[in-house]
Amino acid sequence: MELEEIKQDLVHIRVQQRNNKKNITTIQGLTLDLPKLVKTFKKLFSCNVFLVEDRVFGTIIQLQGDQRQGVLDFITKNRIIDPKFVRIHGY
Repeated sequence: MELEEIKQDLVHIRVQQRNNKKNITTIQGLTLDLPKLVKTFKKLFSCNVFLVEDRVFGTIIQLQGDQRQGVLDFITKNRIIDPKFVRIHGY
């Protein structure tokens, strides 16, 4: 049971290529005030941000562009989550 709890606490940051050079960064596993985070990410990264509801994975944050490193820096600098619980996927 402990392994299941640890898996739920992980935050996954992924990049997906849409078409040609366009990318989307997705953040899965954050359980904070998500509308406030969306507003902060919009201002900080100057990109469009969406909340997407998924039946399997819950609420996912989508950012336009490859924002993986910026999101990781923001999350760790503001002590939102410990870096050892963050997994970055992609390229």
